[in-house]
Amino acid sequence: MPIEFKLRTHSNDEALVKERRGHIVNCCTRVFAKKGYSHSSMRELAKACGAAKVYAMEVNANRRSVAATMGADLVLDPATDKVEERILAETGGTGVDVLLEMSGHPAAIRTAFSLLRTGGRASLLGIPSKPFELDFARDIIFKGAIVQGINGRKMF
Repeated sequence: MPIEFKLRTHSNDEALVKERRGHIVNCCTRVFAKKGYSHSSMRELAKACGAAKVYAMEVNANRRSVAATMGADLVLDPATDKVEERILAETGGTGVDVLLEMSGHPAAIRTAFSLLRTGGRASLLGIPSKPFELDFARDIIFKGAIVQGINGRKMF
């Protein structure tokens, strides 16, 4: 399905459009954390926006398969793979330029932020089920990270 069609018809079309309008079109790497259809669309959108590499992190085997089919360059299972080690090796120790977090799972969010490079951009679409701890000093402030929350559903 062409990405332009998805931008017009997907239930999270507002989130997709906001992400596309964001200042993240000429980036080298991206990391994704868990979540079904949006997750798959974002991989395709990242490639369409010029991402050189797309890394996906997903515990569900079916979604990992979809991630690979949709063009992710490296698909990892956080339950069995050493995600941080593998992605840092792939990026020469720098980390990713952009992260798109769609699960809202605290462990996925912490992992994603640990992989974000200095000056990187984080777009958060996942909604955690309850408050959790994140090291703001290490993961955001000292990295100079740009963090954007995206609410893609009009029901919220």
